[in-house]
Order: sequence, then C-alpha cells, then structure tokens
Amino acid sequence: MKDLKPLFTDHIQKVTAAYTQVMTELGYNWLVIHSGSLDYRFQDDMSLPFKVNAHFNYFVPVVDNPDCFVILQPGKKPKLLFFLASDFWYIMPEHPKGYWVDAFDIEIIEDVNTLKSFLPANMAGAAYIGPSGMQFKSMGIKQLNPQHLMNRLHFLRAVKTSYEQELMKEATRVAVTGHIAAKQAFHHGGSEFEIHLAYLNAVQSMESDLPYGNIIALNEHGSVLHYQVTDKSRKPHGDLHSFLIDAGAQVSGYAADITRTYSFLEDEFAELIHELDKEQLAIISQLRIGDPYPQTHLRAHGAVARLLHDFKFIDLSTESIMDKKLTSFFFPHGIGHLLGMQVHDVAGFSSNPQGDLIAKPEGHPFLRLTRTIQEGFVFTIEPGFYFIDPLLKDLKNSENGKYVNWSRVDSFRKFGGIRIEDNICMTKSGPDNWTRTEFERQDKV
Repeated sequence: MKDLKPLFTDHIQKVTAAYTQVMTELGYNWLVIHSGSLDYRFQDDMSLPFKVNAHFNYFVPVVDNPDCFVILQPGKKPKLLFFLASDFWYIMPEHPKGYWVDAFDIEIIEDVNTLKSFLPANMAGAAYIGPSGMQFKSMGIKQLNPQHLMNRLHFLRAVKTSYEQELMKEATRVAVTGHIAAKQAFHHGGSEFEIHLAYLNAVQSMESDLPYGNIIALNEHGSVLHYQVTDKSRKPHGDLHSFLIDAGAQVSGYAADITRTYSFLEDEFAELIHELDKEQLAIISQLRIGDPYPQTHLRAHGAVARLLHDFKFIDLSTESIMDKKLTSFFFPHGIGHLLGMQVHDVAGFSSNPQGDLIAKPEGHPFLRLTRTIQEGFVFTIEPGFYFIDPLLKDLKNSENGKYVNWSRVDSFRKFGGIRIEDNICMTKSGPDNWTRTEFERQDKV
C-alpha cells in the first residue's frame, strides 16, 4: 500500500472544506459527528457488534471505538474527542497515533456527557450526525440528522479521494486472498461452513470485521440471492456441482465486494460461467464517464438475453427475449451499486446535492444506482444468471412460458446460478478493474 499520510492529508483537507462549505451555505456553525454507541440485544447486557458511523469514519480511520466525536466549525481545525476510559472489563483503544492524528485537535474524554463542555452556549446553529441523537438533544442540540444537510453530505461521498481509493484497493487485495482460499476449499470438497472458515482464515478476520455476511452457496443454494446460512455437512463428490461466493473485506472501514462462481466439473455449466464472464468484461469495457449508469444495467440484460438464446434455454431470438422482458426471470437484481464505507453506498439515486432522485428504469425495481458515471466513482458490476424456483414458476405459468425449453432449464436447477462481481473505479482513462488486476497478480505469485 502507498504511504497514507500524504493521501490522508489531501483527503481530510478536501472533506473538511466540503463539509464546512455545506454548513455555511445551510446556516450551521457547529457540526457534531458521533462515531456511534454500543447497542445491546433486547433485554440483555450483551452488546451487538459495533459498526462505526460512516460520517465519522469519513474523517477518522478508527472503526472500533464508540462515543468519539468530531466537532467541525468553519475556519477552525477539526476537533476530535476521543473516548478513552478506565475499564477492567474490556481492552480500551490505544491513544490516537498514526498518519492521521496531525489533522485534528485531539482531546481525550472519559464520559460521553463531557461533550457538552465543548459545545457553545447557543446551539441554534448546531447539528448532530449520528445514530443516537435523542441522547444529545438533551444537551441542546436540536438539529438531529437534518435531511437537507444529510442529502448534501451524502452526495459528496460518491466521488472517492485518492486516499479512499487506496484503502479500497487494499480491501480488494485482502478479499481476493480469501476468494482464492475459498475456491481451493471448494475443489477439495469442503462444506459451506468449511469454505467459510477457509475464507476467514485467509483474510484474518472475524465475521464481525467483514463488511457484510459472506454468501457461501453450494449447488442450488446459489439461486438464493442473499443466501444467509452455511451448511455444515459435506456433499459426496457426485452431488457437488457448483459454488457461488459473494464475500468482501474492509480496511479502515472501506469495503471490497466481490463475487465469483465455479463449477466442480468442466461441464456445460462451466461453459455458461465462462460466457457470462466474457459478457461481464465486455460490459465493463463500455463504461464511460458521463454515461447514465442504468444504460449499463440494460446492457447486462442484453447479455443475459444472448445467453438465454445461445444456450437454448428460450426458443426465441435475442431481440424477442428482450422485447418480451424475459431476462428478469433469470437476472432479477441490479447490475451494481456504489461502493465505499457502506457496501451499498449512499446517494446512488441522487440527481443533485439537494436530494432529488433519478428514477429507476421501468421494470427494473432492484437497481441500486441511477446516477451519471463520474470520475472517482467506485461501483460494482455484477451480472447474474440464475435458476430461481419461484421466478421460474411465475414464468412457466405466464403466456411466455411456452417459449422456454423446460427440460433444459430443469437440468440446470441443481447449479443454482451464477454471479460475477468486480469492483470498478472510474478514471479519466476509463474503468480501472481492481478485482481483475488483483486476481491476476495473486495468480502469478
């Protein structure tokens, strides 16, 4: 990884300037950004895994310390209130150190209520951003996550700084290491649970450290888009057909989100994976700054239509398959989403900083990004091709069911489906596919 200090210095200057400009334009002279607090299970003293507020993480690369605060005032150096109490139950974080600390005026606090002593007497122009607002309303902060402010701040985050991009590249490296280990475990006959453990070991992470729950799906489980369990039983080799893995990693709060699909044998399903892989790369090669992202989504449906025709799943031309809108039965989700501190990053539908929205294409309700592609956007491209029982049942019962080669479709149900997902950064010279670059690098090692 590159030296992060100069990258962070540039990042924090840009972020601070952008936030303070928005504050000034909207009439705020104080902004309190909370890292978040521990949350607890209902009627229990066991806490849930802590997830840092992304707005705090945008300023401070600390993801594991609740009840810290960034205080912004236009024209002043950002102040960081870093929570560090005496505790004999848990290990407390170390005192702040590293490449980022010089950007802040740092104060150590031992009690959340200490925040009040750092706030102005008149808080009419103060706003709070975080998940626990009511606690701080009693301190006099009346503006809690005001929507017009949130819209402006979310819009900014779609364009990633060089610092953010470097962290996401590193997250990609870590995730690819896990994917390679998972693929090896699959080909050695591992269960879903064993494959999951191989991934965690390779990325050296606890489950709570991952940006989202791993999808480790063998055979027909690959048809469940957000498959959420891990079967602990091994399958006999004769019953082992396919493996879909959707798994990521995060570095300082920034995520990678990668999906791959494998066939256990060199069979026709492997050919289908290969052809979808080629289509995915073709879609990425056509990405251009200034193009509406939904255009890419519709290209993906064209690719799925070609495969439905070429593999003889539907006895119609590619054009007729598109005209009859049959592709959504085999590819029901969106082609991708913005990626950052949140896996499905914010403001994917925003047409402007005020929060006006760009509608999804008619008939495509699950697309998560409709904005025009800009330099510095990081997003996923993830076409899919699935054999999903409820959707196939709907298709079979429809007027268009007569065009489907059902015996052929049925023979593929045991494979579940295919998804191939890469993380793309848009540059002046075109799309930079971090995922492919990292797979190629590690394959050579």
